Amino acid sequence: MSEARPEQTEPRRGPRFLVSREERRLARAARLRPRLGLRLVLFLVVLALGVGLAGLVLSGRSLPLPVWAVAMIEDRLNRAIGASHLPAGTALSLGAVEVQFERDLAPRILLRDLRLTESGGQSLLALPEIRLGLEPAPLLTGTVRPRDLRLTGARIAVARDESGRLALNIGGISGAPQMGTPAEVLDALDRMFSTGALQSLGLIEVQGLALSVSDARAGRVWELGDGRLVIENREDALAGELSVSQLGAGAQAGMRIETSKADSSAKVSVTVDRVAAGDLAAQAVPLAFLSVIDAPISGSLHGELDADGRPGSFSGALTLEGGALDVSGTTPALTRPLQFDKAALALRYDPGRQRVFLDEVTVESPSLRLKASGSADLMTETGVPVAQGELPQAVVTQLAIGEVMVDPEGLFEAPVRFSGGAASWRLWLDPFRVEIGEVVLTEGDEQLRLSGHAAVAPGGGWSGAVDVALNRIGTERLIRLWPLAAVPRTRTWLAENVGQGELTDVAAALRFTAGEEPRFALDYEFSGAEVRVIRSLPPVANGHGRAAIQGNTYTVVIEGGEITAPEGGPDGARVRVDGSLFRVPDITKKPADAEVRLIVDGGLTAMLSLLDQEPFHFISKAGREVDLGEGRALLLADLRFPLVPKVQTDQVAYDVTGRILGFRSDRLVAGKTIESPDLAVKVTRAGMTLSGAGSIEGVPVVARYEQSFGRDTGGAARLRGTVRLSDAGLRRLGVQLPAGWLSGETSGDVELRLAKGKPAELSLVSDLKGASLSVEPLGWKGTGGKLALDAVLGPQPDVTRLDLTASGLEARGSLTTRPGGGLDKANFSRLKVGGWLDATAEITGRGPGAAGATPAPPPLPRAPRGRG
Repeated sequence: MSEARPEQTEPRRGPRFLVSREERRLARAARLRPRLGLRLVLFLVVLALGVGLAGLVLSGRSLPLPVWAVAMIEDRLNRAIGASHLPAGTALSLGAVEVQFERDLAPRILLRDLRLTESGGQSLLALPEIRLGLEPAPLLTGTVRPRDLRLTGARIAVARDESGRLALNIGGISGAPQMGTPAEVLDALDRMFSTGALQSLGLIEVQGLALSVSDARAGRVWELGDGRLVIENREDALAGELSVSQLGAGAQAGMRIETSKADSSAKVSVTVDRVAAGDLAAQAVPLAFLSVIDAPISGSLHGELDADGRPGSFSGALTLEGGALDVSGTTPALTRPLQFDKAALALRYDPGRQRVFLDEVTVESPSLRLKASGSADLMTETGVPVAQGELPQAVVTQLAIGEVMVDPEGLFEAPVRFSGGAASWRLWLDPFRVEIGEVVLTEGDEQLRLSGHAAVAPGGGWSGAVDVALNRIGTERLIRLWPLAAVPRTRTWLAENVGQGELTDVAAALRFTAGEEPRFALDYEFSGAEVRVIRSLPPVANGHGRAAIQGNTYTVVIEGGEITAPEGGPDGARVRVDGSLFRVPDITKKPADAEVRLIVDGGLTAMLSLLDQEPFHFISKAGREVDLGEGRALLLADLRFPLVPKVQTDQVAYDVTGRILGFRSDRLVAGKTIESPDLAVKVTRAGMTLSGAGSIEGVPVVARYEQSFGRDTGGAARLRGTVRLSDAGLRRLGVQLPAGWLSGETSGDVELRLAKGKPAELSLVSDLKGASLSVEPLGWKGTGGKLALDAVLGPQPDVTRLDLTASGLEARGSLTTRPGGGLDKANFSRLKVGGWLDATAEITGRGPGAAGATPAPPPLPRAPRGRG
């Protein structure tokens, strides 16, 4: 039996057009009611999540992961560490892990307080914060692709061995692999960022970076901090930027490098701010020559690294502040030969020729100002260009000098300037030594050439040699060029005693050895100069000659020149001094002694006036005047005295010898003319002597004149010699014998005693050989015998003593003369003739040339005929 079907309560649906609109609406609402509730719930959940995510994005807040999630991440990381090259027992811990969303919904993972410790608990690495940005799209497929990585507080150690290979140590982790050459490092970075998970990593940034750089090649370790490292991974290139500060030094440096992924070449840009020159030289091989400079450097360099990672061409500009040449880093300031306030270099490096072009070199300081350009070639010890990237052992520099001014404090009297020049030298870096090929400096028609070499001695100090040559220079400019400390007393003498003039063929040499006194040599010619040999004497005008310093001896030879004497007389005041010499035997002695050899040729009065200047006063101290006579004096004067501001007479040793040609004087013996064609002269401290053949009042004589010096001598002088006697000659001398007594000629010894303010006194002794005697009133005649007399010469000469002896004749007495001349009286205290007369007698003259006997009271006996 079949079940009965319930009755249908709804009307049977018929065709759509048979159902009403209201019925259809009610039916649709009944069907949608359950599905609408589920969708509403889902919508609200998504909306809530979206609003929460939007809140996180907009607020920038991060979402911390629960502890169990952090522990799970630590576990996975430690399992990865266990499979790495890190030491066994190394463990990683995380303080917290947070998630943060960027505005593009890219998630960023924040790892806080990451620590890496050894098995014993020692910390190897501690990073306060790591931020890892992820690409959002690959996450939808379950793929993790990092977009950027930011670290804070990392510490990296970089080591470079002597071959230039690099090793990296991060946070003190031992066992870090060798990275290799710079080219290998760049290749490794290219590969690392071109494949695998890091291919999508576009940026790595490290803040608060501490960097330790150990360089075995330079023997240095640099501790750098406050660093920032940025690495950009581009589609075709990898770019990195690093900026650091040197701890405790205030120096900063930055480097930007961009390497092509197609090869290992790279573009490099470096900026430095107050980095030590030696530090820059240690890291940039082409700038190795800066290693001998102690100065902070600021500036920038732009260049390339070739495919092998070696420096390619680059250019740049560097400024050095407040530095000096310092070959060891510990050279005392007093031994630093070159100091400056500021220097600048504009340079270019050509790796093909291993040459640094110095497009502009400027040095500025109170003591030095230089503008130049040139080049520096990087060489091996044997003098060939170094291989690219290798450290040079030597640097050959050539400069074209545009302008130079040298004025070290206390070195020169005044700044020394040159308007142009050139220089070349070779510098060996280790150990330091320099060889100056040639430095040529010009100023007008002056040309200075300098060459030499220098090195630092093992125990410190400098050793070397410098040679300087000048084609021509004014004496005043030479004084400015002469260092104040180089043989200062000789320099002072030159400054005070060599006036305006020109010096040519100047050659100077300096030899110095550490721990010893420098040795200086100088040689030059001079012309048109004023040379003052002795401060108190007039200078030598229009002087020309040569001067030299050899060892400790300074010598000036005056080959030509003249002195204008204070007085000249009829022969003129100009005295030639050709061939004279000034010599300081020991310039190191205090005070130094001077030796002067004056070779003078001039008038006698002029010469005597020179000898009467300070400190000599030879003539005035002798009570004489400088116009003693006329003639041409050819003298050689040797003098020795100390170089002190005021020389005293007793400090001067002297010896003067020479000749007087054409001598004539009526002052040596008052009223008597002395003449000689050639007299020998000698002057010493004791006095002056004149000797030679001549005449006194026409009477031939060979005599020696001696003049004593000193105020206590009273101007005493003496003339001794041999005279040719005749009656006329005696009368010219002032000796008036009775007429007819002497005939013919004979010779005799004569002496004249001369004193200031007194008539000359004459003594004469003769053997009368060759002369005839006759006393006509007594009828006596004879030849030979002896005549001795003393006379006082003056306006009225008197013979105070007459002693005449001959065969059969003896006469003793005195003679007086008349005011106008001629015999006045002859008084004989004894007149003895033969055996028949022995008496006194008086003969009265009858004027010039005549005499008669005055009758005596008793008649004279008749004389026998013939000889008495």
